[in-house]
Amino acid sequence: MAELAKKIYIYPAKLVNIELEEKWVQPVLTSNSSIVNSNSFGVSCNSYSSNSSSASGDIYKAFDSDKTGTYWRSGTSTGWFSFYSAVALKVKSIELTPYYSYPMAGTVEVSSNGTTWNKIMDWTNTNNATFTIEVNSDNYYKYYKVNITKINSDVIHLCNIGIDAVTKKVTQESNSSAKLYTTINEVGSQYMMGNVDGVACYASLGSDSDIRATNGKVSKNNKVYSILRTGKPPYNRVSWNTAGTYTFTVPEGVSRVLLSLAGAGGGGGGYAYNEYAECCRGSRGGRGNLVYQYIDVQQSQTYSIIVGLGGTAGRSNIHIGTYNYRGDDGGKGGTSSAFGVLSYGGNGGNGATIDGSTHGDLGSAPDVANTGNGQGGEGGAGGTLTFRWDKEGDHDVGNLTSAKNGSDGWCIIEYGGSI
Repeated sequence: MAELAKKIYIYPAKLVNIELEEKWVQPVLTSNSSIVNSNSFGVSCNSYSSNSSSASGDIYKAFDSDKTGTYWRSGTSTGWFSFYSAVALKVKSIELTPYYSYPMAGTVEVSSNGTTWNKIMDWTNTNNATFTIEVNSDNYYKYYKVNITKINSDVIHLCNIGIDAVTKKVTQESNSSAKLYTTINEVGSQYMMGNVDGVACYASLGSDSDIRATNGKVSKNNKVYSILRTGKPPYNRVSWNTAGTYTFTVPEGVSRVLLSLAGAGGGGGGYAYNEYAECCRGSRGGRGNLVYQYIDVQQSQTYSIIVGLGGTAGRSNIHIGTYNYRGDDGGKGGTSSAFGVLSYGGNGGNGATIDGSTHGDLGSAPDVANTGNGQGGEGGAGGTLTFRWDKEGDHDVGNLTSAKNGSDGWCIIEYGGSI
């Protein structure tokens, strides 16, 4: 039977700030300034000039939602436009629709006061069509400026400018409420038992430093615990199987994960032949290593994940009139890493020699447990070649198959539930 908590102390609720993001709605402008939900929004530019179809050609013409008619005409071959919001914005992207000429390169700058600017990115464009500058700002700013440093011809013409952004909303929430569970498996190793309407229930307990901690306190076995808002999270699984760099943020309540980490396979060796040879097969690349391991982690911490790239295929070689020939070796598979653990890629397959019989090696084992089994990314197949013989005993080249790249590694993270 579960032990009852000896004392329960519930302190007054404290309020915590919860930050939320809300979609920002871009206003339709009829001048260079407007009021949006009682907050001002304005635009400006380096210069503008009149033209027959757009009257003044001022910058607000690109913010009037007309994507085919009115437009901003700078009168210059380089220039800039900026926008200001009384409520700071985190801009995800800026969509530019050109008219006549189109911008080809530039930068994006941000400012908190409209005077001191910092560049956050460069951008380029090669198409005379609507395109998107992927800003993905990492913070909230009141001022943004887009510099256009190159156009395809004449002067800058922009028919429409669309801004995809969010604003920050801070709300307050009491953290003194806690979720009750009907099974011990849902709450973790430390818990308190209660009874609600005749039904046994359990609440999770932990330390003050746990981000789930409420103001509620429990004295159990002469030790004081905080009552946690939630218990163990349900089982979950996330995975990455394409080469690249990723991040994983540990969810609330997770202190251990199960990691499956595979290094990439090596590339296959290339085939080769000369007019005297018959055996010209390249070797298959070695498989990457596989790590299967429990890892202790810190909740809310973000970790870097790297998935190794498959090794490149070896180039095939052909030489006529000589006995000397050899296909190129395949490239080594890339190393995958997560939580400081490494899983190495397989070696590339050997290029074709006289008999093409030597294969690449499997991934080498890093200094952790349960590794070295070569069950990671698959090695690429070696290149092959066959001859066709006629009745006079002459031959020509039959089927040719180039070597293949090794497959990328992968990373699988499982957490929650019984892990």
